[in-house]
Parts: sequence; structure tokens; C-alpha cells
Amino acid sequence: MQIWVYNREGENIPHFHIKIEGLPYACLQINKAEWFSHRAYCKILYKKQLKELYNWLCENNYKHWKEIIIEWNKHANNKIDINFQIPNYLNII
Repeated sequence: MQIWVYNREGENIPHFHIKIEGLPYACLQINKAEWFSHRAYCKILYKKQLKELYNWLCENNYKHWKEIIIEWNKHANNKIDINFQIPNYLNII
């Protein structure tokens, strides 16, 4: 599983992309626990995959989560506060 943040694709909804085996798979919104479907990113993660992703985002005092926010904010007009609490993505299972 790979995480990508494309902040120049013209989308106004803060989100990040999930690739599996290098292929587009799914998107999650940054500011709420909801899927964001667009282009080839139209699938959802299985429960186990989502738990693994959530645990990874929370590692080391939310290091990876903050990196996603920083990347989003680099070029986005609708910036996210770096202290924005991670949504409970496990609620969308």
C-alpha cells in the first residue's frame, strides 16, 4: 500500500490517494472519515487494510498523518490545520 497526496489536480476536497501494488485504488478525505471517489480511485479498503493504514497514520505521534497534511497544504487553497485530529477512519468500515 502506498500513499500519495496530489494537491494540484484541481480537486477542492482535501484527500489522499491509496495505491496498491502501484495501481490506483482508493481515496480518503482528510477532513472527515469518508471515501472520496474520483478517476481510477473508486474502490474502498477491506477492514484489515483500513486498520493497517489507520495504525500507520497514527505511528510516532501521528507523524505520517501530519506529513499528509503538510503535503496537502503545499499548494492547496483550502489548507488544513497541522493539528487537525485524524478522523476515525475505522468508523467507515
